[in-house]
Amino acid sequence: MEAVWNELKKIENEAELILSEASLRAEKILKVATKEGERIVANSEIYASEEAQKVWESTVDEANRKRESILKTNDEAIEELKKLAERRMGVAVKAVLDEVRGKRVS
Repeated sequence: MEAVWNELKKIENEAELILSEASLRAEKILKVATKEGERIVANSEIYASEEAQKVWESTVDEANRKRESILKTNDEAIEELKKLAERRMGVAVKAVLDEVRGKRVS
């Protein structure tokens, strides 16, 4: 009976040792997991910041392209208006001269 009792005590001690080792390992695993989680969060913040910067740069580039397109269209319209004004200048000068002559005659 004492042999059985001693064997049970030995098994109980081994179980406590296994439980203690498991607890220590669990703490170590938890620490590693926590550090890895913090690293992942930090990396995701960096990644999010980089992605936000890319979106910002893309938006600025698109706005610049649109601005350049609008400026080009405006420049073309200005040139057309200048040409139209030059073509109509002769008619306008003649009309003014005719008006001045007409008033002097009267």
